[in-house]
Amino acid sequence: MPSTQEKISRSARLTNARVAKKDEFYTKLEDIQQECDHYAEHFRHKNILCPCDGSDSGFLKYFEDNFEKLELRSLTGIGFNPNGSTGFKYAKLPGTSPVISSLITRGDFRSPEVLQIIKDLDIVITNPPFSLLREFMMLLARYKKQFLLIGNILTVFHGKQMSSV
Repeated sequence: MPSTQEKISRSARLTNARVAKKDEFYTKLEDIQQECDHYAEHFRHKNILCPCDGSDSGFLKYFEDNFEKLELRSLTGIGFNPNGSTGFKYAKLPGTSPVISSLITRGDFRSPEVLQIIKDLDIVITNPPFSLLREFMMLLARYKKQFLLIGNILTVFHGKQMSSV
């Protein structure tokens, strides 16, 4: 159990990151596996999208490693490129190796290119940038998407604080 000082320190780091717009907090593979294993039956025969996930994403690794076991219809990942050049799209279908291609845009989930991908897929699973959490959640609600967001619980509290400011 973390001490009060450790909790304050984590909270301060998240606050500082939010202010500095440093949103790259990676979710550990073991945390993804522990949580996603509870929802395995919901993933069966679904098109899964991980829209905020680079090439080293634990989400993509989990779903690629468990693709057949989960009986996925497809797995798509979107990698954002903050440097202004194009992002990438990772796509896997049953019985095939993953295909990685360049996007037209940087891979921002708000771009028309990525919005079309979101519209076409069944379930969104990721750890979105927490400074954009509220916007991301509104987008999922607008398109009536099933979703599973995995991240630090403090992200939710900071998102609430940001929305009330």
